[in-house]
Amino acid sequence: MAFGFSEVLLVALLGGPGASDLASVLPLQAYFQYRNIPLSVDKMVELAATTPTDGKTQLQQNLALRYLRENIEQVKTSPNSQKHREVIAEIAAGKKANDAQGFAKDQANFVLAQWDQKKIQAAEPESLKVAMLSWLPKHVTLAGGFRSSQEFDSNPGQMMELVAKQMPMQVRDHIYGTVEKLGNIRFDRAFYGYSEETKIIYGRIVGRFDPVKIVAVIAEAEKAEKQDVQTSRNAKGETLRVFDFSKRENSPRFAFIDDREFLFVASPGPLSVEAATKAFNEILAIREGEGKTAADSSLKEDVKKVPDKSLLATIGKLPSEASNASGIEKILVFAERFNQDIDFQVKGSGSDEGKVKSFTDSFIMGHKAALETWKNPRNPFPPGVPVQAIVNLLESVQIQSENTTVQFRAVLPRALLNVAPVVGVMP
Repeated sequence: MAFGFSEVLLVALLGGPGASDLASVLPLQAYFQYRNIPLSVDKMVELAATTPTDGKTQLQQNLALRYLRENIEQVKTSPNSQKHREVIAEIAAGKKANDAQGFAKDQANFVLAQWDQKKIQAAEPESLKVAMLSWLPKHVTLAGGFRSSQEFDSNPGQMMELVAKQMPMQVRDHIYGTVEKLGNIRFDRAFYGYSEETKIIYGRIVGRFDPVKIVAVIAEAEKAEKQDVQTSRNAKGETLRVFDFSKRENSPRFAFIDDREFLFVASPGPLSVEAATKAFNEILAIREGEGKTAADSSLKEDVKKVPDKSLLATIGKLPSEASNASGIEKILVFAERFNQDIDFQVKGSGSDEGKVKSFTDSFIMGHKAALETWKNPRNPFPPGVPVQAIVNLLESVQIQSENTTVQFRAVLPRALLNVAPVVGVMP
């Protein structure tokens, strides 16, 4: 896929546990400077109160509301503070400048909560243990998922401001041009699966977005003809928009379900049209209650080992290529909140003790080299890079092997939650 939607998707997904939408990840100051929009309270309220008519105006509305939340003291002490609050309250009540996905209403409520020094209680998220297997076919051998969490006070936009300053203009044009076509996108949960039998990768993302805008961006990137997109309604009354690249081998298959769900199938190797169609129809049939799922497979025993409140989890058998190289055949991965940090654990097992030990030794050597590089760099790191947080992460790493098993553990510091999206936009 051409530069555009795939990179934006990666940035949003890597936005950190506390920031799962594009407007929270984008460099706010750099964007408004790029568009020659003055950063003032009055201007931001004006943008917030403008009913969005396309992706660009929706994005600017959400960024403006974010600015007001992050600079609430300026808003409260501005000459027109009372009028500004009334406008924000109207947006929060859904009476003014609403968008179809409800982003403005939510963001305005966050502004008011910040104004009144209150905390909005987030809804209890769906357990990964329950959701990660129920949508996959029974023959899947590896499954996982992760979710965002408003429990974390992360602000990846701060680090993105530093990155934006180093971006070539051509890269900015690509990124800003794409996100303005898409509007705001929110990702709450992402799930994935892999079948060793069919060599198919399955993906499912749940959140909020405008599927019409995303379909247009993907169609443009893929140079899709109009008939490549099929729109229909299923028995549940949901609107399905399916990308059918019937003339193309090795193309992934996508579907959008209403404005809340995104499904796809792909393959790390060759993917015939017939295989893609069969795999995609499998997961659509499961949505209709037909066929057995991965919850009926051997993975149902593995998922019991995942903690109830995990932010991230992966279970099952590694693809044969990975297991042959590492000696690790089965894995259990999960991450949990640890204060404002993330406790990350991996447990692997294999059948060849020599391979497992060799893999562990190689990892330990690589870890030592990385720690030495960050503690004693040959050249200074650029300003803003959280060197000490990365050193803390590397120093927290614990790894040990015994016979045919290996265990890894590390604590991801809060400071690094703001760095995650950077990998998605580096030129």
